[in-house]
Amino acid sequence: MPECRIPNRGVLLFLCSAILITIALISVGCMSAAAPAEHSPAQKNYVNDAASVQKVEVIHFHTDQCCDSCERIGELSEDTIKSAYAAELASGKIVYMHINIDDPANQNFVQKYGVTGASLWTDVYDKTGIHPWEDLKVWYLVDDDAAFSMHVKGVIDGPLSGEPGQS
Repeated sequence: MPECRIPNRGVLLFLCSAILITIALISVGCMSAAAPAEHSPAQKNYVNDAASVQKVEVIHFHTDQCCDSCERIGELSEDTIKSAYAAELASGKIVYMHINIDDPANQNFVQKYGVTGASLWTDVYDKTGIHPWEDLKVWYLVDDDAAFSMHVKGVIDGPLSGEPGQS
């Protein structure tokens, strides 16, 4: 039987390694080291009473090097919140922030939330405390503007109306 030879095996090995390293570097901004448990506001211990909810804070965490999906989550969440909750933003009932976790000035947020990459978090402030949770569903809705917006509004409307939010 003839012997199978791969010409330029070193070049092929180099190209495969370069491709794998490139994929790993590109995905670093989208992945966290430890997969957090997904929680919805309904699973948290905030009081389901609109009068007791003092504030809802939505935070888009990102890095210096963002993938398209990471940037899109920030754009869609900001657009949704600005258009649907202008009065609540002005009064401070809703707060929206973009936080770059690569900025040394933001390390307090990195430690508080344990973020290692792009993510969207919601904090519900009520009389029992602050109830943060990471919204993982947005990653599945990033290509559907209407569904993304409806989901984000459901997450915010839940605590503001005294009902559990969408998960």
